[in-house]
Amino acid sequence: MPEQIEVEELPPPEWKPDELARIQQDQIVIRDPINFEFGTDTILPESMATLEAVAKILHDHAEIGHIVIEGHASEEGSFAYNYDLSNLRARAIWKGLILAGVHPSRMSYRGMSEVVPKTAGTDEASLATNRRVEFHIVERFTPEEGYPVYPAEVLAPWSGETVKITQPKQPEVIVAPPPKTTEETLEELLNPNNFRDDDDEEEDEEAPKPEESP
Repeated sequence: MPEQIEVEELPPPEWKPDELARIQQDQIVIRDPINFEFGTDTILPESMATLEAVAKILHDHAEIGHIVIEGHASEEGSFAYNYDLSNLRARAIWKGLILAGVHPSRMSYRGMSEVVPKTAGTDEASLATNRRVEFHIVERFTPEEGYPVYPAEVLAPWSGETVKITQPKQPEVIVAPPPKTTEETLEELLNPNNFRDDDDEEEDEEAPKPEESP
């Protein structure tokens, strides 16, 4: 049986000083965790910049059709408590992104309680790592499919208030030139200049001009 060679994944690039979120494969990853008031779904002011950075990525990429916002909890507390809290926190981010101009149809959310830990351990550092929110890209549009046009305003599902929606930027489409016809291809192939080499050009440049007759 042939030996299997494990291929190590390259580490992600370092974060730029002003970079808070970026697309990495099928996720929008964030540099800093989104923090909440203890035991609640209230996002702390210090994390609003990260939330806005995620919204900007969605505004700048119309090809992102749908993301799932996943809330994860650490193992303290009961499963029921952790599920409710992780779900409420994912919903809070969903609401925040809608208020930042992302159309609701581009997002859904779910709580995962403590069942998908990111790291093992019961120390505070491990528990803090497991308390997190992830943004999974589950649908992408292609230029061939086209990109949806979202309404300029929607009603917030939780209050009925009017929310302005930002139309996401569509990727620049590079149009390839049309293929050459058979006649154009033959004309290019039979062009005498295609059979000249650099030495011929140098000889032409160095050849003395004939003297004019008196």
